[in-house]
Amino acid sequence: MAQSQKGDLEGIDAFDVSFTNLVIQHYPKLSLPNYQRSFVWDKLKITTFLQDLTKNDEAPGIPNMFAGSVLMLRENHESIDFQKLTPKKLSEMDLDKLNKIVSDDLHLPKKRTMKSAITAIEKARPSSKIIDGQQRITTCFILAIILRGKISEYTGTKQLKQRLDGLLQTEDKKIRLELIDKDNDDLKAIFSQHKPAKPLPFDKKDPVWSQRGAGNAKNPICDAYRYINNWIDEQLVLITSKAKKKQW
Repeated sequence: MAQSQKGDLEGIDAFDVSFTNLVIQHYPKLSLPNYQRSFVWDKLKITTFLQDLTKNDEAPGIPNMFAGSVLMLRENHESIDFQKLTPKKLSEMDLDKLNKIVSDDLHLPKKRTMKSAITAIEKARPSSKIIDGQQRITTCFILAIILRGKISEYTGTKQLKQRLDGLLQTEDKKIRLELIDKDNDDLKAIFSQHKPAKPLPFDKKDPVWSQRGAGNAKNPICDAYRYINNWIDEQLVLITSKAKKKQW
């Protein structure tokens, strides 16, 4: 639940929520203000973050890990209060109410289905700016993209894949996070092209990525993708090994 601040902090709402609810319900579209720096986390910081996730998962009685605070700036729409009109509230509306927003506020033709009406409304939702927390949020997005690919190899994971799809993409199948310049190009490539059986190369031998730094593809987003993909593979080997030992 939001806690509205008073005094010098008036207008700021504080939430204690999971990463999933933060993205899906409170800030369905995320972007960076122009003055923000690029993604800079190196292998040590990413590995530490991933190890913290693992340790938290192994700790008894602790369902969630506190990953720190993030600061967002919500942009306003000229005629729709999207702060109140959350995705959850949209999903609870009938077609008539949705079409009233579509026609009266967006001045678009009415839609025939709830899904198309919600998609039209969500397209108009402004992005919320990430003021603080970009490194953690970006790392979580890359992690979720790779996990979505990994679980598709296993049976009985359809529901989990759908949850990750909902976390990662909007109603019109676009990634919820928009970064700056080449970082954004790389993130979109990871989102649309990652395949678990053939991870993206991101090296100087690959023609698509050979333009990075005079033919060297090394950059933090691409490096993060490699680190996280390798880390997940290592974790799967450990899990498989432990399972085999239990069978014996």
